[in-house]
Amino acid sequence: MNILGKAFRLFGVGMPVVVLVTGMILAVSMHLSVKEAGAQGGALECMFRAEGSRQFMFRSGKVDGNVLVDHALYNGKVYGFGQVNMLQGDIVLYDGKSYLALPELTKPVVEEREGLKAVFLAYGSSEIWQEIPIEYELFGMDEVEEYVVENAKAYNTSLEEMFVFRIEGPVEYLKYGVIRKDLTDSTRHTPGGHSSATIEYELEKENVNIVGAWAGKGNNGSYTERTENMRMYMINEAHDKAGHIENIHILPGAKLYWPNC
Repeated sequence: MNILGKAFRLFGVGMPVVVLVTGMILAVSMHLSVKEAGAQGGALECMFRAEGSRQFMFRSGKVDGNVLVDHALYNGKVYGFGQVNMLQGDIVLYDGKSYLALPELTKPVVEEREGLKAVFLAYGSSEIWQEIPIEYELFGMDEVEEYVVENAKAYNTSLEEMFVFRIEGPVEYLKYGVIRKDLTDSTRHTPGGHSSATIEYELEKENVNIVGAWAGKGNNGSYTERTENMRMYMINEAHDKAGHIENIHILPGAKLYWPNC
């Protein structure tokens, strides 16, 4: 890796980086939320990033997508989520592929898409994922959050920082939503308008793939609500349902995949 590439790995958010390259000084401005555990001390590599911001969207009223999803996919097998340009659907990144969920009457239409632009995006990857069997039922988002916190403590993962996790396996019930803003509505986009523009669906007794992102201190409001610690999206095994999870009942036999870094 060249010197400039190393600088991108060593420095964090919004920080000007000055690099000396063959006698020239280059100023590099970083604006991504990045956590990377790399080669030092034998640690395995992880990458977690947040781009764009829900809170900026609400403060500015702008819903145009400026985050290039394909750039996230350059990082290999990434997992993440976001909402697409003009809030016309939800994005799920799973195993290095990007899916767009578009709301329809009884269930969304889910398509694998390239070239997407997101209003905001949270994503990450891990060189190795720790596989943890889920041995008991998890009822609702609060129990899932408690389970995530337990494992964060068990694996020495800081709850003050952003990280991404995955869950794969059977659910008894799942309620999820997909965004579709009315483009004829010229009023300022607000949190209330965001909720009313979300179409809700349910599924039962299916296998799903879930990607969750923990906010930590620095990202509350970037891809979660300001009062949320984490947000989760899903795409089912058949790849014909996807969206933001609002309620869930996870069954034993599912597996939690924890970033090993």
